[in-house]
Amino acid sequence: MNIAATYLARNRHRLGLDSRRVPERLSWIAVTPRFRTSAHVVFLALADGSTDPVLVAKVSRMPGPSDALEREAANLRAVQAARPGGFDSVPRLVADDAVAGTRLLVETGVAGRLLGARAVRRRPGACAAALLAWITELHTATVHQVGDARAAYDRLLAEPLAEFERRLPPSSATDDLIARTRELTLPLRDLAIPLVMEHGDLSAPNILVTATGTLGVVDWELAETESLPGQDLFFALAYLAFARRGATRLDECVAAFRSAFFGPDAWARAYVEPYAASLGLPHAAMRPLFVACWSRYVVKRAARLLDPGAARLGEETAAWLQRDRFHALWTHTVRHMDGLHLTQ
Repeated sequence: MNIAATYLARNRHRLGLDSRRVPERLSWIAVTPRFRTSAHVVFLALADGSTDPVLVAKVSRMPGPSDALEREAANLRAVQAARPGGFDSVPRLVADDAVAGTRLLVETGVAGRLLGARAVRRRPGACAAALLAWITELHTATVHQVGDARAAYDRLLAEPLAEFERRLPPSSATDDLIARTRELTLPLRDLAIPLVMEHGDLSAPNILVTATGTLGVVDWELAETESLPGQDLFFALAYLAFARRGATRLDECVAAFRSAFFGPDAWARAYVEPYAASLGLPHAAMRPLFVACWSRYVVKRAARLLDPGAARLGEETAAWLQRDRFHALWTHTVRHMDGLHLTQ
């Protein structure tokens, strides 16, 4: 019996599993994420005859505290408290505990199949519309006006970018990219834009779709409760762009990204415009927010790759990061701003 199953059996009454209609007999599937920044193992608890998990347990790979799981627990509490009744499309926290020297997180399962590339290619418009609706619902439920735009700019953009710059090895040739990013995002320091809760990684395998077309969204460890608007939408639309074209190679991904956002025929504009209107975002904010999306994702990924106690990223890690597709999207955006078409 795995650590999660043992924990639930011992704490069934305290956790209220009967009231949650969690059967006593469960089948368990262990999933070991293979992406480079993964910090935990996932256990899916299935009821007899069901392919949708009743519960999902996450266990830290390493003993001791887990910043990632603590963040996810806090984010799940925050998103479910954002409105009365919370969100059925988002997991609900069941347990957050230290067990056998490691961190254990248990949350409710979310029904649905992965929104993979084949599903996107079958119904690209419907998938984009569903994502726009879900993101708009989350962001309008969590939107609030910021009191100090400059402080928010420093916290979300200026300070992380400066830290990223300090962490790069001397051989990393990113000075022009970082300088240009600062220049392009500077207008956000003085614009009165609201903040929203950002999921932070709205792509496969974190998006699920039910038979009726409704969405579920999982994996909230990268979420931020007070973040910039637009980030989730741009990220999700980029994922759809890759999926629509079946893009896997770096050059294919950049080409798909370009067709979605750049040039007069950019198809993503049809989804960006209603989103901006729903939050009352000024036209002048959209291009800086787009640059911020890709720079912030790379910066946050670099922070997760940094070895504990290290002053800088290793040469190999920095080289890998610069070959990654999201670094390429950031670079392409900064170099081709004149062709970016987000709104009329």
